[in-house]
Amino acid sequence: MILATCRRRALAPLAALLVPVLLAGCPGEPPCLDQVAVDCAPLYEPTYDEIFARTLLPTCGQEGTACHAPEGARAGLVFADPDQAYSLLLGEGGAPARVLPDQPECSPLLVRIESDDRSFQMPPGQMLSEAERCAIRKWVAAGAPR
Repeated sequence: MILATCRRRALAPLAALLVPVLLAGCPGEPPCLDQVAVDCAPLYEPTYDEIFARTLLPTCGQEGTACHAPEGARAGLVFADPDQAYSLLLGEGGAPARVLPDQPECSPLLVRIESDDRSFQMPPGQMLSEAERCAIRKWVAAGAPR
């Protein structure tokens, strides 16, 4: 009995470290969303062309001011050309996939735009409007068609 108590005490610090990792996922990997809410009112038609023209390019790819403009190219993602951006979002050509049509709740794009954590949230500084996020969620949940 005393030996079992000592083992529990010895393992308690290890358990305290492991439980958050098990609940949150592997370090460096964003957790998945509980669900992708598509029962919402999008700001515009939830198509890739609308999302690119009305949110990705002006918010994230504006030359001289945005992370994903050609001169910034943060994380290798550039929103200058719609075809190239689509390919990069879906992870074509060896790029890491930011959109997972078969797992929208685990799509890094959705996880980041829905995050409350300002150090992780995209775009940095100010969350997209609910209506913009709705359009993106609907597009990804529909299979992210081009």
